[in-house]
Amino acid sequence: MFRNLSDARTANFICLTFLGVFAFGQYKLGGNYNFVCAYVYELPHGIFISLVALLQFKKYLDHPLPKRLGLVGFLTGLIFLTKPEVFFAAIIAIGSGLCLTLYLRQPSNSIKTLIPFVVGLVVPPTVFIIFQSFHMPVAD
Repeated sequence: MFRNLSDARTANFICLTFLGVFAFGQYKLGGNYNFVCAYVYELPHGIFISLVALLQFKKYLDHPLPKRLGLVGFLTGLIFLTKPEVFFAAIIAIGSGLCLTLYLRQPSNSIKTLIPFVVGLVVPPTVFIIFQSFHMPVAD
């Protein structure tokens, strides 16, 4: 994804900086406050899925297929199941990208274009609620 935005040297530098600062960073005495040895894994998983969703969204912009937009929605629904702050950032990025894309392309049926995204967005939380309803009451 970074190579599409810059040259190979800059993309490698960005990836190495991310690994050095965030993935292996040790800012406390305990060893479980970075991405490699996380205390909880919702944040690293959410960020990873966000990067995959942004990559798929870029592929959708290159070749606008409904199934690719559905995949972006599905990945965004998976992000919803991780951490709220990661979902908030992802939905702002992808939502604003979708709004700008629909505005610039000006399709006559822009709401119809969003149907695969919305369906994909709703599927992961719905499947999770159904799965959890077998193990505990829905009200809990």
